[in-house]
Parts: sequence; structure tokens; C-alpha cells
Amino acid sequence: MDCFIRSLLLFPYNWTAWLELNGVIETSTGELEVILPLLPESFMRLFFVEYHYRQAEASKEPERNALRVERLLEIFPSNAGLWISLAVGRYMQQEFDLSIEAFQQAFDLDPFRLEGLADYSNALFLLDKGDQLAHLAHTTSEWGAETAEVCCVVGNHFYYQSDHTRAIEAFKRAIRLDPTCIAAWILLGHTFLEIKNSGAAGEMYRRAIDLNPRDYRPWHGLGKVYELLDSHTFATHYYLKAAGIAPFTGTIWQSLAMTYGKLNRHREAVSAYRRYLSCEQDLGAQLATMKDILLHLQALKDSRIGSCHTAEQEAEDIDAGLTADSDCASRRAAGDEPDILAWHQRAVRLLFHEHQRSLAQDDNGLEEERLDASASQGQADVGNLDVQTWGESILLTAKVEAGLDAHFDPVPQPPTDESDSSYPPRRMQVQAQPTGNVDLSLRYLEWLLSAADRSPEVGNDWPAWRRQAAVLRDRLMPLARAGDGSES
Repeated sequence: MDCFIRSLLLFPYNWTAWLELNGVIETSTGELEVILPLLPESFMRLFFVEYHYRQAEASKEPERNALRVERLLEIFPSNAGLWISLAVGRYMQQEFDLSIEAFQQAFDLDPFRLEGLADYSNALFLLDKGDQLAHLAHTTSEWGAETAEVCCVVGNHFYYQSDHTRAIEAFKRAIRLDPTCIAAWILLGHTFLEIKNSGAAGEMYRRAIDLNPRDYRPWHGLGKVYELLDSHTFATHYYLKAAGIAPFTGTIWQSLAMTYGKLNRHREAVSAYRRYLSCEQDLGAQLATMKDILLHLQALKDSRIGSCHTAEQEAEDIDAGLTADSDCASRRAAGDEPDILAWHQRAVRLLFHEHQRSLAQDDNGLEEERLDASASQGQADVGNLDVQTWGESILLTAKVEAGLDAHFDPVPQPPTDESDSSYPPRRMQVQAQPTGNVDLSLRYLEWLLSAADRSPEVGNDWPAWRRQAAVLRDRLMPLARAGDGSES
């Protein structure tokens, strides 16, 4: 380290010396902060600090590293290397659209730059931009066919076309040209995994880990390999290693949660899904994840009830003076009830927020016309609301908002000879009295019933949640009108 620092003091513009110095700095001990006053006063030091933290902590503090790059870009807006750094950082955060924009800016400034080409092609592949990927492969092959980065681009192009044989050849050629090209080892592992060659895929990922153990992608790939082999316990080990390196990468937590689910470790699965939700911004993915969380919480509740019943049966069989608690099942399962209810409410509030936002986009017309417009336009949260999936959740949330018990059923059980598809009676004698936010509850119910009317899956059927919603709406409407009258 002393020799590298002396070299930089004599000539601070030797980037190779900066790279060698970075290789001997111990990141975990904060050694950079100690030697920083010894480094030359130059703009090169700014580039070095950005490079060091990007290599060491890019996955742990992505926003902080992106901020460092953006500050440097304010000083050097035409520096292609900084744009590449920003693009790679966005790629690691899985912000692929922003990553592609930064890559395009970099290659507009320097069309023959090799750095970052592999990640650029990966982003195009993941966003299904096959035409742009083909153009990039064709253009770079004209001037850089003998470089590892361009071979990775070509391999991604073949992989996108499902030509796995030629993709493997391209990635192997990249490794022959540059055995230290981590991207080539990882992409080769992905390709072997795609064709179910788990042994070769695992070996490729391990080679990548040997080159850079701080890259989460090969660890995540090894988890996929063991998941393919149905060795879910080993898969969780490698997913946790990847999560330790990149705790803000949502796909890792999603993979971990799914593996926990296969092991029937429902509580750990819920925790992993919660971490995934903190990383994921897509509405559809969030709702699907909340549904998975509800399934795991229900499975956890059912398993507790089942174990309770087993304990009661054993007590009866032993008949040794032990008395089984008749309320055991209810008490053992009650601990999961608040969580289940809270996740139902969270999902419904998210759906309803998007519903309200979509209605606000239309400034003309009545409320009913806006609902019709949303439905006809196929809005993901209004017209295409999956009432079969979320009907019971919306009804449950409406009950809670009205101050009713979540298990309250406003519809008496019909006679056995009465069809379930019959319209529920309009006037019901309901003992429970609403004490909560009746107006919000009614808004939920009107939204649900309106979506059910438009749903081709539901049609003229009247499942239990639809009957209960209709009766509860009719029960609450007079209370809402009475409240409006008293206020006026």
C-alpha cells in the first residue's frame, strides 16, 4: 500500500495505481477513511472514492452510491465512465429503464467503450427489448468481436433467441478471452441452468464467486441450482448469503420466501415476503405478494389448530387425568387473527387507493360514468379488479371499517332447499350495530358490488361474499343517510 500511495503522490493520474490500491484496502475495517488524508489532492481522488464504495457496498447502499455518481456528473457531465457507473448501479437496483437511459448516454459519448456492455445487454434482455439487443450485438461485433464484453452481448442475443448452444459458445469464448470476466461466468451459469444442467451451472457460479465473493448474483444463482435439485434447505443457505450482500434486491427475498414456502416454514416465508414488499414498487407484484402472505398466515393458523386438535386427542387417549382445554384451538389460532386481518386491510387499501387515483384522472362526468370508463379501459385496479380473489378481503375490510366483528355474517343461512344463486332478501333483522366509519365501509361495498356486476367471471352468480356485501350495504345505507341528516 505504501508503494501505491507514493506512486500516486508522484503522478495522481495513473488510474491503474488507484485500482491496485483499491485491491489492498480492507473495506470492513474502514481503512479508506484512515488513508484518505494521505492521498493526493486531486479530482482523481473523488473518482477513486466513488469506485471503491461502488465495488464494496453498491448493493448495500445503492442510493448513496448513486448520489456520489450524480454529484460527480454535475462536475464532469461528459464523462462516459461516470455514466457507466450510474447505469451499472441502477442495473444492480433492478431499475432497468433508468439503467438503459444511462447506458445510452454513455455510449453516445463513447460509442466504442467496452465497460458495462454486458450489463447493458442484460438490461435489454430483461426488458424484452430484442430489437435493441440484436442491434447492439451486430454493431459491437463489427469492432469488438475479440473482446469478452462483446462476446457476452452476442451470447445474450443468442440466449434471447433461445439458441442456447450458440449462447454457450459465445460465453465460453468470452471466458477464453478474459478468464476474469465475471459477467461471462454468471451468464454461462444462467444458460446451463436454463437447460437444466445443474452441475455445470453450479460450477460456473462458484467460479464467479471465486473472482468476486461480494457479487450477489452467483450466490443467488447457486440457490436456483439447489432449488432445481429440490434441495431447498441448501437453497435457503445461498439465498441468505445473497441477501446479506444485496439486502435491497427484491428478487432474492422473493426466491427465499418461495423456498421457505416449499419447506412449510410459513413464518419465515411471511418475513421474506415482507422484505420483498419493501423493495418492490409494482402494484401487481405487491398485490400478488400480499395474497401469498395471506395464504401463509392462514396455513400457519390451520397448522396451529391441527396441532391443538392432535393434543386434545392424545389427552383423551392417555386418559391419565389430563383435561384438554376445549378452547385450545381458538386460543392457539387467535394470535394469527390480527395479522391476517391487517394484511387484508392493507391489500384493500392499496387497491382502493389506486381505484381512487384512476377515477381522479377523469375530470369530467359523474361518478358512475367514471366507473364505467375505468372498467371499459381495463384498469388493473378497477375494471379488471379480480373480485374472485379480493372479494372476501374487501367485504372483511368493510365490516371492520363499520365497526363490526370480522366474522359477523349479515346473511342468515338459507334453507337447504333454497338456491345459493337467489338474490338475498333486501330487509334483514341484524342484531349487530355498526359503530365505525359507515361512509368508508359503504364506499368499499359499492366498489365491490360494482366490480362484481362488471366481472364476467362472477356474472349472475351470488357467492357468499357478494350476498353478504349486498345485505350489509342495504343495512348501512339508512345509517349513512341518518348521519347526513343530523349533520345538516
